[in-house]
Amino acid sequence: MDYKPSKTMNTTEYYDHFFEYVTGVEEGIVNPLDAYLHFKEIEGALKNAMEIIEEAAVSERRAYGKEEVIRQGLRIELVEGRKTYSYKHIALWQEIDEKRKQIEKAAKGAAEFGAHVITNDGEEIEPAEIRFGKDHLRISAAR
Repeated sequence: MDYKPSKTMNTTEYYDHFFEYVTGVEEGIVNPLDAYLHFKEIEGALKNAMEIIEEAAVSERRAYGKEEVIRQGLRIELVEGRKTYSYKHIALWQEIDEKRKQIEKAAKGAAEFGAHVITNDGEEIEPAEIRFGKDHLRISAAR
């Protein structure tokens, strides 16, 4: 049996709500900052709800084993967590990592200087490439 809370909005209703805000911003009727905050609030609530049910959903899908699971017209697959390796306990890796950090620091300094730098030892330091990320908004409580 599929339980659906009494106040469930279907996907089309969500899209309509979002589109109303987007259109309002585009037409200059809705302040873009207000719309952004509204969407951030929805995003936070949705993220929180997903985190709460994620473990139960993974457990439910795991119960089906290799069987194909299709619900609401969508295939649901269980993707096992990826395997990762750590090398931090290996002395040679630590040594090389420290050297890498020194090179990065020197290259960053050269980039800030704006040109290749020659050290007292005669070593030429090539500047790092500088890239800029996308501008974004940071939201915090007003004091």
